Amino acid sequence: MKTADIERVKELAIQYLELKAEAQDYLKLIKQEVKDTEVEFKELLPDGGKVSYTQFQPKNSFDFKGYSNFLHNSILIGKTYDENELEDIMKQFYKQKEPKWKLKISK
Repeated sequence: MKTADIERVKELAIQYLELKAEAQDYLKLIKQEVKDTEVEFKELLPDGGKVSYTQFQPKNSFDFKGYSNFLHNSILIGKTYDENELEDIMKQFYKQKEPKWKLKISK
């Protein structure tokens, strides 16, 4: 039966946590550099990695709460809608989200 050198494992774990914290600090610095930038870029790194900063359009969201409140109030006042009217009304409850920026660093 093989046993692990616990002291060596602890040393490696400490080094890992330190390097992970350092990597997070670098990522924060990179994010600060691109903050409020509105220009896309895709660049190759000397070691073969890539860094890109691109804008993307998030999916539209549906306001379920608002739509269910609308339907509830319609029921209370006795108003009925056919299927086509409901589809048109549903379109009013879609919310378009603002474009977002994404930073991607890969090897």
